[in-house]
Amino acid sequence: MKHLLMTISCLLFTVILGCSSQGEPNSKIDSVIPIEIINTDTFNFWIKEKEPQGIWFNETMNTKKEDRGIERFDYGDKTYLLISSGIKPSGFYEIELKEITDEEGVITIVAEDVPPQRSETPSVMENPRLLMSIDRTDKDVQLEWHES
Repeated sequence: MKHLLMTISCLLFTVILGCSSQGEPNSKIDSVIPIEIINTDTFNFWIKEKEPQGIWFNETMNTKKEDRGIERFDYGDKTYLLISSGIKPSGFYEIELKEITDEEGVITIVAEDVPPQRSETPSVMENPRLLMSIDRTDKDVQLEWHES
């Protein structure tokens, strides 16, 4: 019985780590550097015990940002980038990455707001965010918005 519970727990943990609400829109990104889109719920669970990044991440995720922007922090061998598209008037907005370039010592991320594809969306103020990681870098990172 103990072995069965352990197996089920490991399976659930693997499924949770593998699920990302942001995975589909960013599957065809044109990037010159390797990136990983990270599920923010899974990441929050993992980093909550780590100081000071855990505190920073929790505060940043719980703060509604009026404006679009990008925040970054380094941890281990990764640079984590948290992209925010600002407050939206309803739910189910997503951020789609269009292109990532690395030229002249500057990493440029081009992103686009993707409006809800559903006809019915909740009437709540939402602040879409996308968390990604790249290999640790000291280069400047810029965010540009693609307007469709």
